[in-house]
Amino acid sequence: MALVLPREFSRKLGTEETARVQALVDGSDPSQAQSAMNALEQFVAMRAATMQPLAIPAAPAVALEPRFFFNPGLKSRLFMVPGTAAAVLVIVTSIVTAMGLTREREMGTMEQLLVTPMSSVTLMVGKTIPYAMFGLVDEMLILLAGNVLFDVPVRGVGLVFLATAVYLVATLGIGLFIATLARTQQQALMGGFFFLLPAILLSGFLTSVDAMPWWIQPITWINPVKYFVDICRSVLLRRASLGDVLGALTSLAVLGVGLLAGASWRFRKQIG
Repeated sequence: MALVLPREFSRKLGTEETARVQALVDGSDPSQAQSAMNALEQFVAMRAATMQPLAIPAAPAVALEPRFFFNPGLKSRLFMVPGTAAAVLVIVTSIVTAMGLTREREMGTMEQLLVTPMSSVTLMVGKTIPYAMFGLVDEMLILLAGNVLFDVPVRGVGLVFLATAVYLVATLGIGLFIATLARTQQQALMGGFFFLLPAILLSGFLTSVDAMPWWIQPITWINPVKYFVDICRSVLLRRASLGDVLGALTSLAVLGVGLLAGASWRFRKQIG
């Protein structure tokens, strides 16, 4: 929340003129916006109560006129749909990738590929690119469905897809890493959910990170889902530019490169 004090505010307080204060609230997070408004309403009510004993006939009444930015109606669907995109993509590109690679190992087709002259890098890229393409198509469908069904604005499409590509690097790395640890599809599925549930709960998708206990907030700094959720909400709801989300995008890129590099090392070591 931001409070805007106009010119000559202090002078008007001491006269019979009306002194106005503007409250601008970020409505992209309805729960936080409502909490901020509740706090402001309590302050205004308390301030009005202290003015009553003064019995100044000309004293104006205290009136609250809030202005919500980005989500004037405080619609929860505008807050939830961008987070849903992050949850869907992490399921498709991590769990499905891990199960697909593990299934090939169970069926013996992976061993047939290993005897071919192709390198381990070529094999890894060939196995992950289809899931990355599925993720980009899913993102496009989510944006379309969110706009048509839930009136979620579509803005900065190029920036959203850039963030999606970086996000997919991280989620594919997670799926590949799980595949190198699992021996069966059941193990891959359980390993995927072992990562998926904490990642979504600590992403700010359902509960704001600021509302979480202080000791758990540092864990969210290594959660790629959190950064993608923040970028999507900032671009789609707040019209954020590249400069506005550069910090989150950089953190997401660092995590993605690190996860994919570690998974690639495990994959080549396992093949070797």
